[in-house]
Amino acid sequence: MSSRANRTGRKQAGQQTLPGNAQGPAAVNRARALPNTNPQATADSLAQQFFNKKPVAKPIGHAKWPELPAGQGELFFECTLFLYSVLALFLQYLNLYKTLWWLPKSYWPTSLKYYMINPYLLSCIGLMLGVRVTKCFYNTITDIFFYITKGEEYVIFKSIEYGLLKTPICTMVTSSFVFSFTRVYVEHTSKAVFYFSVPLMAYFFLLWLGFDRIKDEDRVVLPYFSPTSIIAKISRPFCAALTLFFAIKRSNSLMDLDTVAHLCTLDPVQNRAEANALAKDFFLRLMYSFFVGFSTSYLSMYLPTVFLPYHTRYVQGIPQHLLLHHTWLMQIYTIVALTSFSVYFTYLLPLPYFDLLQRCAIHLGRWELLEGVGNEEQEQALPYVERNENGPIAYKHKAIVKHNNQYYQAVAAKSANSVSATPGDSTHYFFFRIANDPVKFITLLCMFETALIAFQFWMLVLTTDWQHIVTLVLLMFANYLLLGKLLKDRVVIGRIYKPSAEDLSLWRQMKTEREARQAAAASAQNGTPENAAS
Repeated sequence: MSSRANRTGRKQAGQQTLPGNAQGPAAVNRARALPNTNPQATADSLAQQFFNKKPVAKPIGHAKWPELPAGQGELFFECTLFLYSVLALFLQYLNLYKTLWWLPKSYWPTSLKYYMINPYLLSCIGLMLGVRVTKCFYNTITDIFFYITKGEEYVIFKSIEYGLLKTPICTMVTSSFVFSFTRVYVEHTSKAVFYFSVPLMAYFFLLWLGFDRIKDEDRVVLPYFSPTSIIAKISRPFCAALTLFFAIKRSNSLMDLDTVAHLCTLDPVQNRAEANALAKDFFLRLMYSFFVGFSTSYLSMYLPTVFLPYHTRYVQGIPQHLLLHHTWLMQIYTIVALTSFSVYFTYLLPLPYFDLLQRCAIHLGRWELLEGVGNEEQEQALPYVERNENGPIAYKHKAIVKHNNQYYQAVAAKSANSVSATPGDSTHYFFFRIANDPVKFITLLCMFETALIAFQFWMLVLTTDWQHIVTLVLLMFANYLLLGKLLKDRVVIGRIYKPSAEDLSLWRQMKTEREARQAAAASAQNGTPENAAS
């Protein structure tokens, strides 16, 4: 069977990796490709070739970005989100199994009805909430050993990596879940299988949405056997399943911002391929965020309400019933889902990612559909073609073309004078609308988070139950922190793309100081320390 790397997202051997810096929940494609100079290349190959750390041209002046501090690592973020989901789970149990222990003549000795809580169900939910943390910790161990061994294969390190760390961790997590789920299945039978498989089915549906097709690099074959041999025929279904697995994994992998950069070129074919690849990556990040929001809220808020005790218990001769406030449960479910979605979506969209999107959108441009075109404009319109005998064509600003019996006018970005997008292509249109103005996009995220906080505050004002007050107050802290981060990002991006006169003066001062430091360092290297001292 053809050999493969242990991790698809591992960087090349010449690049050092630090633990916890991988972007996204899936293995990221870190292979770096060179630009293609052949105008006859296909769009599929060009989609992998527009990224390069050394752009071949600088035809358009892009906004200059300062050196920003590195964001939080993936392991730290996943642990933080896991703690939030555990907090939401605890608050849901508090709302379901609360007592009136605080009353003067209450017969409840504790604040919760612990005898009604199924510990095995709680264990299953907690382990499923921690799946991403376990996977991230598993990948972090791989990165650490890859950094130590510098990509070389050593038996002693492999034994430590798998024998002492990875295998025991996976065994403990899997055995704990199987043991707990078995006890839940004995009590609830097929109901447990169905409700616990819903997040898994949603995840498979998400992967299928991102799947494009099987490529040659995904195919798994037996290298030492003839295709007509018996062994090859027997293993063909297994190889086909592995091929589909690798194809789905590749199709749903996110770009790593540490190893990709914008290829600044005037070739419209490469610009369209870049836009298509970035649009797909943005769509995957959005889908992953939706899934995280749904799964976190489903496991921590909905599952505890599904597996409630169905039999009545008596305490001191008084029958006990669990009454559900369905309106409150729906509201709190929405809050946890939207908060988890916004937290994860903000993490998957770091500030350098907006720079990558905006640079591509400047080259791409957009087409505006013209309604009620006059005779003069129809005569001026040219049939849209992607290339002629001289090569690919980029249309100038305000050019009018006819495409699919409709008329379009080219609308270039402010710092560009050409359009590379395809008329009527919804992917190019929405990508330009989203990526062309990062300040507007961040502002919309701030408004969304502000509206979510206002909704929780409105619920807090209307509620009178103590457990509802505790729930809302604790859950609002995550929204406060996220809103603060978004406002900080809004200030940074606003000063980069829409700087004021004070910001421009500060930029010039920083540039002058940097040039002075570089000149002093050059003088020191040339053996003239007195110039460096001055």
